[in-house]
Amino acid sequence: MVDDAGVATLRAVVIRAARAIAVASTHDKLDEDLVAVGLPPSAGGGSKAQRGESSAAVVPDERLREVAVGLVERNAGLHMLDRMMVQDLVWADENPPSIPKRTGRDLARALPERVLVNHAQRFHTLLGTLFDLGSYDLFFGFDDTSLSGQIDRHFYRNDDWSVEQLFDELGAVDQASDRRFALFLEGIVSGDTVPDEDAQRQLVDAINPPLAGIGLELRETGNADGYPTFHLVATGSRAGRPKQLIFACPRKPDLAGRTRTGIPTMIHTRRYPSARVNTDRHEPLLRQHSDNGAPLEHQDPNSGKNRPNA
Repeated sequence: MVDDAGVATLRAVVIRAARAIAVASTHDKLDEDLVAVGLPPSAGGGSKAQRGESSAAVVPDERLREVAVGLVERNAGLHMLDRMMVQDLVWADENPPSIPKRTGRDLARALPERVLVNHAQRFHTLLGTLFDLGSYDLFFGFDDTSLSGQIDRHFYRNDDWSVEQLFDELGAVDQASDRRFALFLEGIVSGDTVPDEDAQRQLVDAINPPLAGIGLELRETGNADGYPTFHLVATGSRAGRPKQLIFACPRKPDLAGRTRTGIPTMIHTRRYPSARVNTDRHEPLLRQHSDNGAPLEHQDPNSGKNRPNA
């Protein structure tokens, strides 16, 4: 159930999205484009931006969540940070289990860095579905200064960053919601990110000991395309595979339920005992938004780490 603060957040998100959709359209086609993504026709205004804002303004409070979720699912007009805010508000209703910051750091320290680097392109695509990696931004023609470029330079090509620092730069431990962090863990060990069963199980074996201390585990629940699937569940529970809802990927899913790179577009949803969402935790993540594209393939002959093929 979204509270007053959540309603205000959703209202602001829908206004920004409606404005972006309207500005990218023409005056003649503007209302058609708004209606196509679940927004009402414009209700006034002279400029395209004003017409978009007028559309969002007439969405009743009780429909804001439905409209915002529709915008996320259609990948319509939303920056990554706004997408994350909508997701976290919806996920908070599932009451996900709390994962303490210390556990998150213990997990980061336990993860074998080499496995992630060996599957860098697929791992980077996973990061782009869950975190704001910034826009491709060249500084005076030199290195890409976005977070995406920094990860490429400091984690994949060189060993300047540990897994723990990577988690810090992403905001995975200190800013991410519990559900986002859980999905991150599930994504890390998925066959779409690491198409190597032995490596999958190596990651699970590294993650589960810290989780055991808080009564959770990554449990094998089935398989997909020949690779085992793992989901975060309470230790000793009989939970099976959760329901699936297309809700996470910035790209539109194909009929197979995957992006062209193979990373799942489905966010798993389930019901948990209790939780809250704090939209303020997004503030430290403010940076320029983008489509979070993966870095280009390359190999640095002067580096101890060669960028592997996905």
